[in-house]
Formats: sequence, C-alpha cells, structure tokens
Amino acid sequence: MEEGVQVEQVENTYITKTYPNHYTLVTGLHAETHGIVANEMYDPIHNRSFSMEGPEVYDAWWWEEAVPLWVTNQKAGRKSGAAMWPGSDVAIGGTFPTHYMIYNASMPFETRVDKLIDWFSGPEAINFGVLYWEEPDESGHNLGPESPLMDVVIADIDEKLGFLREKLKTTGLYDKVNLIVTSDH
Repeated sequence: MEEGVQVEQVENTYITKTYPNHYTLVTGLHAETHGIVANEMYDPIHNRSFSMEGPEVYDAWWWEEAVPLWVTNQKAGRKSGAAMWPGSDVAIGGTFPTHYMIYNASMPFETRVDKLIDWFSGPEAINFGVLYWEEPDESGHNLGPESPLMDVVIADIDEKLGFLREKLKTTGLYDKVNLIVTSDH
C-alpha cells in the first residue's frame, strides 16, 4: 500500500450479516444495542417482522435504537450523503441524510460514485458520505470465498477503487477527503 494505513483484520459484530454489521460501522454499537440483529428478524414482543427486502426496511421503528453518523453530523449543522448504505433511506429520528439514494442493486458502482462526488461538490456540499457496494460479499456467497473465480471479482473491485480515486483526483477532492474502505466481514 503506497498511501494510507491498513489493519490486519476487522472484528465483526455477531451476527456476520450485512445489515447488522453495516449499522455497527455507522453507529459504533453492537447489534444487540442498535437493534438491527439480522437481515431478517422477528420481534415477538411487538409481533413485527423485518426483512431487508421488504417495505418494513423503511420503518424507522427498527432503526431508532441508535444514531448513525449521518444523523449526528447533521445535528451538528453539517451535510451528509449516503449512497445505498443500509438504514440511510430511513427517516431516523425524523432525519434523512441531506442526499441519499434508495437501494437499487442494478445501479453500477460508477454511477454511485459519480453521485457521491456530485454531493461533495454541489450547492449543498456534504462533509460526510458513505457508499455501499455489494462486492465481494455477493460473489463470495454465490461462488465461495476460495473459488478461483473470486480472483476476477477482486480484480474488478481493484479497478472500481481506482475509478473512485481518479474521480476524487479529477474533481480536486482527493486531498480533501479521508477515504475509508471497509467490509462487514
């Protein structure tokens, strides 16, 4: 690595699923504290079900046990942007990010990056942004993490991160933002 820092490994929250881990990343809390304990869950006390693919994913009731970074940032008078990050298209405590995208798996990475870059430099410029990308998680589950086909997926991710870096450079944002690349497991 030429620039930046890296860590040996990530300590996942249990359960190692997308929604609990991504919400942990933006709240700093374990799943049992922030309440998003699985991608699919049932609350027997309130007789309510949650599915990351159902309409209840937009019900703030599930998300309001914790305050994500974009809400904290905005309560401090700043602007936030979220490109399909779990929970970012929900009015948590009545607050949406200044700019956000509803999840759309078919939207290419490059389109997501273009939108995020626009948010950093537009009239309501953000100072905090998050971007969700399904890879290599999706392919790892479909192919198996040790599959030789994962080499192609990793090479594609490397190209996409190169695209992001170049976009930051060509827009003059490269030396103005801190870029953190992480995963949920």
